Amino acid sequence: MPLNLGGTTLVEWDAGEARDRVLIVEDSDAGYVAWIRPEPADQSLSFTVESMQRIGRQGVQSCIQLGLPPATLTQVTARRTVG
Repeated sequence: MPLNLGGTTLVEWDAGEARDRVLIVEDSDAGYVAWIRPEPADQSLSFTVESMQRIGRQGVQSCIQLGLPPATLTQVTARRTVG
């Protein structure tokens, strides 16, 4: 499953209890890709991706453009680090 993260840099990922069934790798053509081994009883599968993205400036405003993986539910938490 392509994660469609665009120019985002993947820092870390975690699949919790499903960590033995999820592998996230960087592909030279598709960017970051998640390989998922499904189980017959799966109703859903969750994994967390921590990434870094450069913040752009438009005049006096800051902006960030994120690519997100195709999912039924996507939750985004942003933290700005200055340094």
